[in-house]
Amino acid sequence: MRSLRAIIISVALLAAASAVGVTAQADAASRPPIPSVGCGTSEVEAGQHHGSMQVADSHRWWYLHVPPAHDGSTPVPLVLLFHGFPNSPDIIESQTGFGRCGTREGFVVVTPLGRGELPHWNEEEFGGGFFDATRSNADVIFIEALLDRLETELCVDLSRVYATGFSNGAGMTSVLACALEDRIAAAAPVGGLFDFGADCVLDRPVPLLGFHGTGDGIALYEGGFGDWVLDVDIDGVLWRDLPMMDDPALFVPVPDRVAGIAARNGCEPGPTSELIAEGVERLTWTCPEGAEVAFVAAHGDGHSWPGSAYTAADGQKTTMEIDATELIWDFFEQHPMPE
Repeated sequence: MRSLRAIIISVALLAAASAVGVTAQADAASRPPIPSVGCGTSEVEAGQHHGSMQVADSHRWWYLHVPPAHDGSTPVPLVLLFHGFPNSPDIIESQTGFGRCGTREGFVVVTPLGRGELPHWNEEEFGGGFFDATRSNADVIFIEALLDRLETELCVDLSRVYATGFSNGAGMTSVLACALEDRIAAAAPVGGLFDFGADCVLDRPVPLLGFHGTGDGIALYEGGFGDWVLDVDIDGVLWRDLPMMDDPALFVPVPDRVAGIAARNGCEPGPTSELIAEGVERLTWTCPEGAEVAFVAAHGDGHSWPGSAYTAADGQKTTMEIDATELIWDFFEQHPMPE
């Protein structure tokens, strides 16, 4: 008998396929790899590695999980995995199990560390306005430098570089989907996606799969933040009093953010809806090929990675009936860079 996970993943894949057609997705998934400059010279062995480098005036760190499939000659996909605030790479790995998935499926996972004593992404939000979704963002500069280095040290498939993250890391994922659309093939923000509206100017639409719990008490489904966040002290200033809190984009309901991204990607309005597990709804837009947008709403869930045994930060439940990591990888597999 097939496992519940296998059944759910199959249903999700069928939903995604309905937007663009099975043939189109099969063609995309079979596109030949684009080898990075490290192919043929890389001697990095499978396993866990740590790395660091100086970027501008900051020393930046990352964790690297290299799968056995990496032989130094055969290009493998790469997934950027971003932790939330104020967490770290080991916590997001515990939440998601992406390293285990990468070992099994044959892709590299790199988990960068954010900035500050309380590690976070997009420092601009603490010191001034909302996220900077451009290449001038210091964290985007870091990620570009990190990709340059990894593509030299590893044998990476440049057509299959992806980004995902949780909470504040979902915000960083959303930034990269705007700022690095020429390098990020697809994105999957969980529990904190954002739409930058007219500030997101793209040369190509980036396929996106989002997740959010309707009962999230931290990054509220209806927009804004819960008291747990608002009472956080950032260098002597409460989160609720930060300048960024004047930005109305923070208070747009999550479904409207996804709809805005779908509109920018050229998708038709009015997504189709289906239940993929008890209390878990998947919305799928009809989009041009290579611009697909889908959203998974976990009804009643809190601030958590669906399918994770990690305790939700706001003390609310997580959906164990679905595995967000598996669904994200399935989505990524179907969305390499267009030829």
